[in-house]
Amino acid sequence: MPAAKRPSLRPGLNRFVWDLKYPGPETLDASLAPPRNKPLVNLPDPPSGPTVVPGQYRVDLSIGSETMTAELTIVKDPRLSATPEAYRRQFELMQALTASLGRLNRTVNDIRRLKQRLHVLASGSGSAGQDLAALAAAATERLAAVEAVLVDVKRESPRDVLRNPAGLDDTLGDLISTVSVSDTAPTAQAAAVSKEVMARVDAEIGRVERIVETDIAEVDRLALGRASPQR
Repeated sequence: MPAAKRPSLRPGLNRFVWDLKYPGPETLDASLAPPRNKPLVNLPDPPSGPTVVPGQYRVDLSIGSETMTAELTIVKDPRLSATPEAYRRQFELMQALTASLGRLNRTVNDIRRLKQRLHVLASGSGSAGQDLAALAAAATERLAAVEAVLVDVKRESPRDVLRNPAGLDDTLGDLISTVSVSDTAPTAQAAAVSKEVMARVDAEIGRVERIVETDIAEVDRLALGRASPQR
């Protein structure tokens, strides 16, 4: 999860500008990703969370055991005709899409950690552990199939987005951009597509959970049995 934005701790006067955004989704762990070509430009900033809706808010500043509080009001652009209901609907859909992208990224990180562990088990089993190696390879293949749906595993750089089919993470990112750029409530089409894509993400995450409960559990059981001292 991206670190929360906080004021600096330098002595003296510090200025903190709130961007009116909630925290963004959990991001992909670059250390777990396969090697990529070095990008020619800076990596894009991670996506932010939804923008707060107009209304009353409170700021708490804590220093040691002392907490200072201030009230503030977020007002809408007077040039816009958006209603409170429109802001609410946009915020709720943005919140759901952001949470879905966070779950997707967290699942991909989990998949990559599991694949690394399975590789170690398979490579360390030797000729006497062919059954363990075969189970680990099968589990890896099933995990890789889900990973390829969630993200574009063939992408060679962060901006290599046109040569291969997009992952569900790309689709969620596009939906977040589409919903957030508007100054009104999401359209019925955007809401329907978002619901469908988020359901697909949940279905793929469910596949990973079942693989962990079956294939990975069987690999662990066999590996534990081989590690146990023989009497």
